[in-house]
Amino acid sequence: MDTIERFIDAALNKDYDAISRLFTKYGHYNDYTPNGALRQEFHVYGREAIAMFFRNKFFFRQYSLSEPKILNDHQIEFVASYDDFYIVALANIEYGENNQILRMTLRPR
Repeated sequence: MDTIERFIDAALNKDYDAISRLFTKYGHYNDYTPNGALRQEFHVYGREAIAMFFRNKFFFRQYSLSEPKILNDHQIEFVASYDDFYIVALANIEYGENNQILRMTLRPR
């Protein structure tokens, strides 16, 4: 299973620790999709911060994804849920060393 498939698996299973291990030590997670939900964008830097971010979002049921579709080695399309606001999102992934995620950027589709 490659990195993009492992990310989808971990996100669907709400495994924040597995998600964070997919990122480089200083990886970036930038999420611009909540802007349409009248919420702040998320910019998270570093593996530990990414783990904490997803742990809190999953624990408080503030974020989930469904219907993921791999478009290519660098893009995933899915339905993102922010509380009760749903949006079709496109994730663009840049890889660093060892095929870990250096930067993941989400935008509305």
